[in-house]
Amino acid sequence: MLSIAALSLVAGLVGTGLGATTTLLATDAEVRHAQAQELRAKREPLYAEYLDAARALKEATGVYVMYCPKATEDPVIALLGECKDIYPAFHAAVVRFDKAGTAMRVYASPAVRAAAAAVAVELPSTSTTAFADGKLRKVDASRFNQMIDNFLIAMCADLQISPDQTCR
Repeated sequence: MLSIAALSLVAGLVGTGLGATTTLLATDAEVRHAQAQELRAKREPLYAEYLDAARALKEATGVYVMYCPKATEDPVIALLGECKDIYPAFHAAVVRFDKAGTAMRVYASPAVRAAAAAVAVELPSTSTTAFADGKLRKVDASRFNQMIDNFLIAMCADLQISPDQTCR
């Protein structure tokens, strides 16, 4: 039969073990929360820059197509002629969007990466400065805005701190 001293010792050890486990679990939760906050802090400015760069490329594409109609026939040949003065602003927007997309994808969630890919389809390719069919034209504003809305929804879910937080 166990003595009272032995029972006290066992109870003390069990209590200490439970206390240590609770402390470890609490610490682990705090670490995971801090890591999630750090990741959100990295993602937020990258997502914002991606959105700004996408909108800037949409606008730059419209201006380039309006003032350089030959660009719709052949984007590369057009820049050698009367379009050479307006092309740098368009090209800068293309480069900015490409850089923003690359930086954003490093930290983005899979849902945001998928939404970003859908946005990119609505813009000229950063490698050819044309759409997938090889042509350059104004961006379809309705489709672009829908893809931006989808990106915002994915971004909001990714940046939420708590389930009851709203983004808009």
